[in-house]
Amino acid sequence: MHIRQHILFFTAILLSTPGLAQTAKKNSTVLQKKESENRFSIALGGNLSSVNLSRNYRENPYKIGFDARAYYDVNSVLRVMSEYSFTPKFDLGPTWYDVHNQIFNVSVNAMAYTRSEDLMVYTISGLCIQRWKGFYTGQFDFSSAKFFYQPNSIVLNKTLGLDLGLGFEKPLPGFSLYGDFRYRFARLDHSFGITDAAYNLGLKFTIFKEDLKKSKDRKSKNKARRHRKSDKYHWF
Repeated sequence: MHIRQHILFFTAILLSTPGLAQTAKKNSTVLQKKESENRFSIALGGNLSSVNLSRNYRENPYKIGFDARAYYDVNSVLRVMSEYSFTPKFDLGPTWYDVHNQIFNVSVNAMAYTRSEDLMVYTISGLCIQRWKGFYTGQFDFSSAKFFYQPNSIVLNKTLGLDLGLGFEKPLPGFSLYGDFRYRFARLDHSFGITDAAYNLGLKFTIFKEDLKKSKDRKSKNKARRHRKSDKYHWF
């Protein structure tokens, strides 16, 4: 991917985040009228991952992998997402063989909805841990890896990085369709840069919804109970 595409992508994130916040604020009044709200959800899907751009310098660097997620909705406009991505064993011959790649990340999603609520868009801002393991031959290596690893050796990298992206969700009967794109940044072989660019697509299922009316009534009762309890000690 060209540098111009990277600049455009992050310009879109910077410009869309305030817009999402404003849209979310406008929509929050409408969303408060709903009878229930999602709290916990899970999702399964597939992804196309570049699996470390600095070592996978090809015209089409993407590999097919799998994706599993869990969500906790703080409210109608903010949620926390944990995610595990796995890419089956592959080769990047003649330099790398038997490569295993896994990514675990935790992020915060800011959400906004269309007026009809038939589409939701969200930002992804979080941290990720990438685990890369492969057999390094050293042959035809044009990356900085040749300065750090011996030829014909097994290399294991565990890196902490940033996870940034944009996505959408489309509600359907019984589930939602989701899709997103993100960049992951980390320091690898003494250089900081993009370690992964990934497309994700899958299905999301709600496993717990909170009844907003019951929740509101319960909070009101608890507040009244605390007030009555405090009145017992008002002697003057």
